[in-house]
Formats: sequence, structure tokens, C-alpha cells
Amino acid sequence: MPITCRSGQDRRASSTFGDAVQLGRLLQSVRVPIEFDGNGLPILEDAAAIADWERHCRRLLQERFGQPSTLAHRTAAGRDIRRAVLQVLRRLENGSTSAGITRKQIATLRQLVLMCAREQDWASATGPIVGARNSEIARRLGGRDPAEALKPLIRHGLIAPHKRRGNGHRYFKVLNKGQDHEMIEASGFAIAPAIVLLESLELIASYEEHLVEQHIALPRQIAATLNEARGLLAPFAGAEWTREAEQEIKSINERSHNAKKGGLERKRAVLDDAEALLARLEARVQGQILPCADSSAGVEIDPLGGETTPHIYSETYDSHGSCSGDPGDRSGNESALPPAPAQCESDEFGISRTGFEWSEVPELFPFTRGMIQIDARYLRPAAMTLARLIGIGSLGLIERAIATMGLEAAVMALLVTGQHSADGQIRRTPEVYLRGLMKRGREKDLNLGHTIFGRRELSRKAGSTDLTVCLDG
Repeated sequence: MPITCRSGQDRRASSTFGDAVQLGRLLQSVRVPIEFDGNGLPILEDAAAIADWERHCRRLLQERFGQPSTLAHRTAAGRDIRRAVLQVLRRLENGSTSAGITRKQIATLRQLVLMCAREQDWASATGPIVGARNSEIARRLGGRDPAEALKPLIRHGLIAPHKRRGNGHRYFKVLNKGQDHEMIEASGFAIAPAIVLLESLELIASYEEHLVEQHIALPRQIAATLNEARGLLAPFAGAEWTREAEQEIKSINERSHNAKKGGLERKRAVLDDAEALLARLEARVQGQILPCADSSAGVEIDPLGGETTPHIYSETYDSHGSCSGDPGDRSGNESALPPAPAQCESDEFGISRTGFEWSEVPELFPFTRGMIQIDARYLRPAAMTLARLIGIGSLGLIERAIATMGLEAAVMALLVTGQHSADGQIRRTPEVYLRGLMKRGREKDLNLGHTIFGRRELSRKAGSTDLTVCLDG
């Protein structure tokens, strides 16, 4: 089936690198015996599908770059393509909750791209190929086993085995080096699929940035704006106009919480209202506070005659309005690339990007129904209760999970473990499964956000089935 891009993604970030875009459009126009998921990534379930995918990627590059050209032209075109791939990988450095690509997998792919520093190979009929020995790849990957590290990239269709030899040895040779008709002969791992899928990766990156803005950046901006407004009101507590302003702050905060399930425009509208309120309050406060005649003293007086000093408002509020009480190049160098978009460092496991709320737990994890109700204010007791429910007797393990992953991610990992156990999908024990999740969390190879999206899809399908049964009945 031809590849189709998800309509809900932002297309404004589409690549400006001509050769890469033409490859993406060429892929869309060619019918291949490969199925693609909603993110435009191939679904490769067996070795035959992987081999078919590698052949089609190679054919696409041959059609695009197989015509005779000068070495200088290929080098210039390849430099742009390699730069585009590195740039999109930087945008995806936190992984993808929608595509299920983890931070660790993105970091691995970036290392492979950096290993392929010959720019002319990126605009050749074969594309760049990693022909290094296991020891060199392992060194680049921090000592990890190359077979295990590269397996997920092959499964996602981002790289592919190229001319695999029976003895497993890899090699890389350049024939007619330095001449216009130079070519490479190699056995190893082809990076051509990453070039072919560049436009899909850019759309995935745009969607992740959309999630960050909707569920992390905008709520934080709203909370910070309302917090600043509260700080302006504090010196005038008790005045009639401040009570009205406090009611408006409360109303905007409630709208922000209610807009959590709404679209991006709804969140932006709430932020606009919060900023407009702050501007009005600043103007009002400037009218209430008059500068002292001796401005050099830096002291201000208010209309009631008392000297004031700048008020320090140390409490911070989250998007729900709850107070935290917190006191106030060629060598592979990526330095020439533009900075990556701001991402939330604390959203290491992709939970915040999904807009997840704890009220969703009974719907997404049915084993909890009638057993436990999880409140965001009491996650630690919830973690201990969940451990007992799913048969994990070691509370020390739960404490280590919290220390390793953070409280929110640890509770989510327990929910995932409990649901898989209830569905009979755990081959050993829930404790062993949880330890596996903790290990993946330490290695930055755990994508709980993707699990949340998957649980929502299962819940939606189950709801549709139930509705059909009811209608038929």
C-alpha cells in the first residue's frame, strides 16, 4: 500500500532539503508490498519484510541518485541530506510517544549517522552504509551489544541489513576513490531507510512538539502567568478590586484545567486571557503605587501612606492551581546544527506529552476497577496498594522503582505490570516484569507515553465493540 501521512500532524515543518523530500514523495508514489503504520513507518514483522524494505529503499535511491554526476555535486547534496537527518534526530531526542521510538533508539541511530561521515555517500545509489566491526560499533554505543542495540531500529524500518554475509563479517571499500565515478562496496547496515523516511520522521517530530506545547509548555506558561498575577495582588490583599481579580484568576485556572482535553487553540486562548489579565493588573498596580519623591532611595509609597518594598511571592502553582510551597560538520560534529526545540526534560518517559490524567486509570487499566481509585495527591500510597494487588511483596522494590523512575512513572509502570498480569501476558512474575521496566527506564529505553496511547486505542476499540453489541441486541 502507498504510504500516507497522518492528517493531524503539522506539515509546516516539512523538510526544505530538496533531495530528501523528493525521495519521500517518490516513496508515496510507488506501491510496495509493505504495510505502513499511522506515522508513516513500515510494519516489518519478519525477515522477509525487512529484506523487501531494504530492496525498495535501495531501488528508490538508485532511481534518485543513480544517474552520473560529479563528486562535488554528490558531496553538496549529501551534506544537506545528512544535515537534515541529524536535525530531525535532534528534534526527536526525547523519543516519540506516538511512534513508540525511545530516547535510547534515537541516540543509537544518531551514532550510526555520525559514523557515516562521507557526505557523498548520502547522495549515492547505495546510501550510507555502516560496515564497521562489532567492536567499533560497540565502542560508539558505549559498550552495548550491537545486535541488541540495532534490532529495534531494524524493526522500525530506520536501518536495514545490507548484503549480509554468511559469516557475519562486515566490510567497507571505496572504489575509484576521489573520482566522479567512485562507488562503495560494503556489507553491513544501510542507513538509506532513514533518508527515505525523513519526511515521515519530520512529521513525527512536529507532532511530538505539538504534544509538548499542548500538554507541557502552555499549561506551564498559564500557571506562571497566574502565579505572577497573584504576586501582584498580594500587597493589596483585602481590597475590593483584588477580590474580583482573584475570582478571575480562579476562573482562568479552572478553564485551563478543563481545556486539558481540548485542542491547542483552546489552550492558547486561555493563555491569552491570562496574559491580558496580568497586563490589566500591572496597569492597575502602577496606578496604586506612586514613586517616592526621592527616587534615588529606591523606596515606593502607596496611597495609604505606608512605605513598601518589592513583594517576594515565593509560592508556585501548577496548572491545576495547587500550591507547591516551593521557595521563591564533516567530522561528525553537530555544533553547526540549529538548537533543538525546547523539550521538557522531566518528561523522560513521555507521560506528560500524552495529556494523561489519573482519572483515566479505570478506563485504560480495567483491572483497577472496584479495587483502587488513584488520586494524584496520594501516589505513594497508591503505589504500595498496587504492589499488593498485583502480587509484588517487596516494598523495597517499589521504593527503588520510585527512586529510579520518579513517583509518577513508577505508578504508571505498576499499572502496566498489573494490566499485563491480569491479561495473562507476563510469562514469569509481575516482580520480574517490573524489574525489566526499571532496567529499561535506567537505560532511557522506556516509552510509557506510547503505552498510554496504545491503551487509549484499545479502550476506544473496546467501547466501539460494546456499543455495536448493544445496538445489535
